[in-house]
Amino acid sequence: MTSTLSRSILALNAVAMGDKKADLVLKNCKLVNVYTREIIPQTEIAIVNDRIAFVGSDASHTIGTKTTVIDLESKYVTPGFADP
Repeated sequence: MTSTLSRSILALNAVAMGDKKADLVLKNCKLVNVYTREIIPQTEIAIVNDRIAFVGSDASHTIGTKTTVIDLESKYVTPGFADP
């Protein structure tokens, strides 16, 4: 029997590979790497089931007809900060 964690990991991997489409894609953002203090411009982030599945320069392979796409217009994205 597949555990919930295993199903979650499989779903994240499927989105990252483009086999499944993301729920949400954040485009045109500046990603702040909190470990290196580097700011990575023009980053795209794909999210499925409230989890990050893909981070890179082109998330077009994760966008489907039901995917919400938000252009952040070069705003900053920092992991660990979330609005309630």
